[in-house]
Amino acid sequence: MSSELARLKELYEIFLDMEKYSVLLPTEKRLSDFVKVTLDKEHEVVYLKEEKQERKLNSDGFKINLICILESVEDLLDNSNIIDRFSEVEEGKLSEEEYIKYAGGICLARGKYDKIISKLYVI
Repeated sequence: MSSELARLKELYEIFLDMEKYSVLLPTEKRLSDFVKVTLDKEHEVVYLKEEKQERKLNSDGFKINLICILESVEDLLDNSNIIDRFSEVEEGKLSEEEYIKYAGGICLARGKYDKIISKLYVI
């Protein structure tokens, strides 16, 4: 296996982790609703499809795109206001269990995505 393919596979695994943990994000949409990635081992590239645009990327291009996606995730996590959502509990619009799931998901997502970021920067 070439070093390019090995690197692509590592980055692809990171993408799969990002996709798996996107269920923890404070949004109805998931990563798979926006981005599709296909690993082409034979040609040693990935095909990244966002909206209706598909791009053929090597490992460097794929890594740059993953960093951009992670920056969007960080913005989403930074803008999720746990305190404001608690007021919905006090108003009876949200149950305590729903709030705990929301707030806990954000905290867990922050930890998971921080770990992904650290893995991404060493590849």
